[in-house]
Amino acid sequence: MIVWLASYPRSGNTFIRLLLHHFFDVATHDLYMPNIAMPDPEERGNIVNLVGYRPYSSIAELDEKRNAAFVKTHELPDDDRPAIYVIRDGRDSITSYAHFILTVEEKCSKDDYDLRFDKTIRKLVTDDERFGGWGKHVCTWTGRPAPTTVVHYSQLQKRPIEVLQRALSHLCLDITVKKKRSRGNFVRFQDLHRLSPELFRKGKSGSFVDEMPNDVEEMFWERYGEVTGKFGYRRRNLVDRLKKFWRKGPRLRPPIVE
Repeated sequence: MIVWLASYPRSGNTFIRLLLHHFFDVATHDLYMPNIAMPDPEERGNIVNLVGYRPYSSIAELDEKRNAAFVKTHELPDDDRPAIYVIRDGRDSITSYAHFILTVEEKCSKDDYDLRFDKTIRKLVTDDERFGGWGKHVCTWTGRPAPTTVVHYSQLQKRPIEVLQRALSHLCLDITVKKKRSRGNFVRFQDLHRLSPELFRKGKSGSFVDEMPNDVEEMFWERYGEVTGKFGYRRRNLVDRLKKFWRKGPRLRPPIVE
């Protein structure tokens, strides 16, 4: 039985997979990489091993499994399979996604990074080219009649095991914690950042404040204000928007490692 691990890009999908693997001893699959060459299982620094990835030959194969087969996806839903949907403040998701597009997909150089970042983040806010756009993605997944439990990225950061365990219980999945949280088995964000700074960039809520231009945030709120407010994300007031100009340092810090 497939259980979707769904999210708009850069919303915490990988974090869910890390938790499932390290504390629940559960493997996960990836809709975009069904069957890749597996690294040495002892190679702890490999992202494939960190998320407990398992290859598969087809979706039909996973559907036939008796136990839950967790599969990462960013696509819009088109079936009635159960799902855990991870939601993050759209301003954070879009800001992080813009960086991901430039650093990972397009391999952008430092020379024109700021200009291309500005164009990319505006396009992510104003059009639906990628996965339907943030608002449609959230509304479609959270409004589907199929069994779907919604997990907030900010809550995962504060109480990861408790929040994920509650989500699993909501889907009637009898999966319990196999390992207690300790320094030895907990994957710290700073370690992940050193491993892959493009994939694990900041990992905190509210990072858009320093990087999303004020007019882009206004555009975001005009388009997605209703759904943003529905899930508890607040609009910044004038004082909040002015704070970025009081901070020292450049507005953008391209996460490119030479």
